[in-house]
Amino acid sequence: MTTTAGMPGRIRLGVIAAIAAALVLLIAATSAFAAEFEGPVLSKDRQAQTFRMNPENHDNVTIKVNDGTKFQRLGGFGDLHRGLDVDVTASRQNGNWVASKVEKKR
Repeated sequence: MTTTAGMPGRIRLGVIAAIAAALVLLIAATSAFAAEFEGPVLSKDRQAQTFRMNPENHDNVTIKVNDGTKFQRLGGFGDLHRGLDVDVTASRQNGNWVASKVEKKR
């Protein structure tokens, strides 16, 4: 068995594999965390089921809705309009912000 820096090759390979697996899990877990956005709706795209908003805590962002999105104090996606202040809870999925909740601000 050859050694590199005093560590047998098989052990070193195992350590590298464990670190790589931990990084993959960390990236997957990070993408599942939800973010909160508050601000006015700028526009919406009915066909894509998305809307753009100007949140207070972030640059302008595009939010996608789906069958799992819950609407509070709104009848649904159709009630969103330019200028409406909303609170959004969303998570990153396949590079998109996907809303789990869209709530009309009081």
